[in-house]
Parts: sequence; structure tokens; C-alpha cells
Amino acid sequence: MRIRELNEKLYSLLLIGSFFSLILQSAQADPSFHSFEHNNSKAVLVDFKEALYEVVIDFNKKTSFVNSSIKFEQKEKGHPIFDLSNHVFEARLEGQEVNTPEISSPDGATKFRIINKVTSPGEHVLNVKNDIDEFTQRIDFSGGEANLAMWLSDLSDREFLEIFVPSNFEFDQYKMTFKFTIIGTNIEHEVYSNGKVTKSKNSFIIEFPDYFNSSSPYIHLTPSDIYLEEKTTFESTCGRKVGVTIYSPTLEVIEETKNSIQSIISELEEKIAPWPHESLLINVYEGGGGMEYAGATETGIEALRHEIIHSYFARGVMPADGKSSWIDEAITEWMENGYKQFKSPCSQSAECSLEINSLDNFTRHTTLFYHEGEQFIGYLDLKFADKGGMIPFLSHFFKKYKFKTVTTEVFKLELESYFDEDLEPIFRNYVY
Repeated sequence: MRIRELNEKLYSLLLIGSFFSLILQSAQADPSFHSFEHNNSKAVLVDFKEALYEVVIDFNKKTSFVNSSIKFEQKEKGHPIFDLSNHVFEARLEGQEVNTPEISSPDGATKFRIINKVTSPGEHVLNVKNDIDEFTQRIDFSGGEANLAMWLSDLSDREFLEIFVPSNFEFDQYKMTFKFTIIGTNIEHEVYSNGKVTKSKNSFIIEFPDYFNSSSPYIHLTPSDIYLEEKTTFESTCGRKVGVTIYSPTLEVIEETKNSIQSIISELEEKIAPWPHESLLINVYEGGGGMEYAGATETGIEALRHEIIHSYFARGVMPADGKSSWIDEAITEWMENGYKQFKSPCSQSAECSLEINSLDNFTRHTTLFYHEGEQFIGYLDLKFADKGGMIPFLSHFFKKYKFKTVTTEVFKLELESYFDEDLEPIFRNYVY
């Protein structure tokens, strides 16, 4: 090939690469839901910048509530959207009282709150005072005890942080600070969290980093004498000692968990990347089931490995919306079940599919595609075995998108780029 032809070819490849990079960046920032027409204006998604949540439990007055101050930015004129499923006592925008009614999404898939004021682009401050009904059943006002588990769920709509405090959707990442004040009791309390905790007697400040979203924080406020606790460390491949806190009502499961951690983490670090979080917090009990958080889990001992894997895929690389949450479950199931390879993308007929396009755009929870997703990943592992399979790709994918939110389209484009193959037909048939 002549020099001029070679230069032209290289230039074309650079243009294609740049174009592909732009597509990836666009897809990463683009969840399946968008602003929409509302009351002769628009209901607009906003970008939370910082949130301060002050939780007050007053045993003298027998009250519990949250005062929130949220700084957000909106890009377009309209009614700002946020969410909170509990009762709102009062809301103010820039100090002026506003209503924050619940409305349905255009597809009817979910509800959320909207500020009933058309607001211009720019930065704003929203203050909200709300009840914490989810907590009150766990507060013994006569006995002076609060056992407040701010546990979340990805299996049902509106069960992330919006259960307890005003928050944004999962695509948005922002710095959060919680301040807990307990008044009128002599019973000492403890808080377990995956944030940075500053403690004085019955007063706690928890700071979360700015890459956290509404599914990341773990907070459990409890009387100090309820749980058994053990602290240990594991040696990371990057040279640091990572602190581990395990707590449970049962000593046996604490010991079993402690004995399992090093092997689980060593496997993940060997195959994917060094442990990504500052520490590891585990609330463990007998049996199965559990829920993942960023560097934390509330889990049955039988699901321990599954939930720790989720600290890489789900709370390390995070889905931007419910239509993308199949990715982390598929990867986690595949890894948990021994990295099996499959000759077909699915176990049923050639027509079967995850069918994520059948989900509403405003879907905000995980649909249970565990086995189907596992088989799809195992199929890709066999298909690309001559190029190293899925483990090197997943390591690349994790390192590139660590602490970022991703969509199904990003996952597809990264697979195509890494393995240099058009996967549109496969995704169209077996995912979309």
C-alpha cells in the first residue's frame, strides 16, 4: 500500500474511532427516560449536586422527621422532578414555599414528585421536611430505642433512597451527608454504614462520596447492644489492607463469613480488579437472599458471594435505569455459578429474549432475568473464547466504568469495540 493510501486509511480509522467514542459517551449519559410535556410546560430531569439530610428522632416529643437541603442544576426550563415516597410536611425552593405533588410517568410505569413551579435553567436549592413512616414502626418511643434500617430494594418500584429522603433517579450521582440526632434517651446507639462516620453520643454524621447514587448508601441505626460484631482485614492485591466489619445476632455466621471473605475477594481481584471500595461492611444472617450496596451488603450467608460480586457489578459499575439492571445480575449469576459456557444465548427456543424493549421507559427496578442473563453471558464467553472470553472483557469494562452509571447500549457498544464484531443481531434477538 502506498504512503498516501496508508495515511488516508489511518485517518479514516481515526475518524471512525472518534465517532465510536462519541457514541459511547452519549449512550453512557443517556438513561431510558427523559423530560416530557407537563401543564403547558415540561417536567424536567435535574442534576443533584449535593444533598444534606438531617434526621431527628425525638423521644420526648415522640416525633421523627427529616430536614433536607438539596442543591441541584437543571438544563432546561420547566418543573423540576425528584422523588420521595413519604409524606411531605413542607417544601421550599429558594426559600419560597412550593407544592410537590406526586405524578405518574408518561408510560404509567412509576410515580415521582414534581415541583409545581416552572423554574429556569441554573442552580437551585430545594428544602424539604418529610415524615419517616418507614422508621416509626422501628422506633420504640416508650422504651427509648431506635432500630432504623434504611435498607433498599431493587426488586420493586420506588424502593431506593426515595423511601426515606428526597432523592434523584439512579442515573444521577451526587455527594450526600446524613446527620442523625437522637434526643430524649439514655440508650446508646450505633450506626453501621458504608460512608465515613463521625460519632458522638447518639449523634452521627455520615458522609458519602460524590459517585454514590440512590442505590449506593447503607445506613443501619441500632441500639449498641443488639448485634455481635467483628472487625478484620483482607490484603488487597494493590497492597492495601481493607477493613471489614461483620455484624450479626449469631456468632456462627460471623465466623463463617470471616472465613469466606479472603477467598471471595481474592478471586474477584484476580479476575476483575482490586477491591474498589474503601472498606467492606457485611450484615449477615442465616439462609439466603440479600441486597447489595457500594462496599456493603445485608445478606444471608448462602448469598454472600453473590452480594459481594455485586460490589463490582451493580454498585461499582452501576445501571443507569431499570432497563439496564439486567447486566449486573447476568454477570453476577454467571460468575457465582462457575463461569459456565453455553452454546446458545438462551435455554428456550431461538425466539426467546430478555425483551427489555417490552419494559416501560421509566422502569426503575430490576426485572428477574437471572438465569436468562447468565446464559447470555456464558454464550458470549464461548463465542469469544478465541479472543480470551468474557473475563478479560469484564475486567476492561469494570476498570473503564468504575463508579459510573451505564446503559444496555453502552454495554453492547463496549462488547462490539472490544471483540471487534457487530452484535446488533444478537442483542436484537436475545436482549432487546
